[in-house]
Amino acid sequence: MKKTWSVGERIFKRDYKRRMRMFGALVENVALYGTEVWGWNIEERLDRVKRRYVRWLLGLNTTTPNYILREECKIEEIREKALKRTVRYEEKALESKKELVKECIKERERNWGKGQEGKRARKRKMRLEEAREGRTQGEAGDRQERMTANQIIEERRKRETEEREKRIRESKYNRHYRNIAKERLPMYLEGKMKWKDRSIVARFRCSNETSAREHWKEEGERECRLCKKGEEDLKHVVEECEITGGARNMVETLNETGEGLAELKAIIEERRAAEEGEERLGGSSARKQKPKKDKR
Repeated sequence: MKKTWSVGERIFKRDYKRRMRMFGALVENVALYGTEVWGWNIEERLDRVKRRYVRWLLGLNTTTPNYILREECKIEEIREKALKRTVRYEEKALESKKELVKECIKERERNWGKGQEGKRARKRKMRLEEAREGRTQGEAGDRQERMTANQIIEERRKRETEEREKRIRESKYNRHYRNIAKERLPMYLEGKMKWKDRSIVARFRCSNETSAREHWKEEGERECRLCKKGEEDLKHVVEECEITGGARNMVETLNETGEGLAELKAIIEERRAAEEGEERLGGSSARKQKPKKDKR
C-alpha cells in the first residue's frame, strides 16, 4: 500500500477517484485473487487498511466513525466484495455440468457438518450460510427457498444501508451529517481539486473541525473556540457563532460541490488568528511575571 500511496502522491494527487481506482487495481485485486475458491476468511484487516487509506487521502482524523466515512465516500468493503464473488461462484458451480466441481463443493459441506473444520472455516461457513439465506443469525428462518446470488447481494446492501442510516440519525459525533449526506458520491470527490481544499471540505462535512465531535467530554470543553458561547457543532460554526457565523446556511456552505470553500477557509483563518493572539498574550504575561534577578 505504501507504493500505491507514493505513486498517487506524485502523479494523481489532485484526483481522488483515480487514486481509489489505483488502490482497487494494486491492492484489492491482489487481496481478492482466488477468493472464489478458498472463500476468504472474512477478516477485517484489509478493510481497516482501505479505510485508513481513504482517511489519508482526505486528511481525516483517525477518530472519524466508519459509518460516516463509508457514507461520505461510498466505500464498498473488501470483505463484502469477497463474499459476493464466493456466493456467485458457488451458484454458477452448482448449476454447471462439471460434476467434479459440484462434488467437491458438496463434500466440503458434508465435512463442515462433521466438525472437521477449523475456527476460520467455521466462521466462513456461518457467513456464507447467512448470505445464502439472506438473513442474519438473529432473524427468523421462515423463508425456505434458496435465493439467487443477485438477490442475496441486493438484500444485504439494503440491510446495511438501513443500519448505516440509523447510525447516522443517532450520531453523537456529527448530529448534522444527515442533513448534508448524499446518495451518490459527492461532487467534490468526483473531479480534480487541490488536496488541501478537498481536505478542508471533507473535514468540515465529517465534523473533524468541531469540538462537539468529542461528545464524551464535559460541556465546557466542547464550547466554541472563538465566541465561547454554545457548543461548537457544524450549525453553530457556520450560522450561529458571533465571529464566523452570520447570513450563512449550513447546508449550502457544506454542500457536495465545495462551493462554500471560501467561507470554510475564512473560519480556519479566524481560528488561527485567535490562537496566535492567545499565544502572544500568554507569552507577554509570562515575561511580566518572570522575577528579576538580584544584582547583589
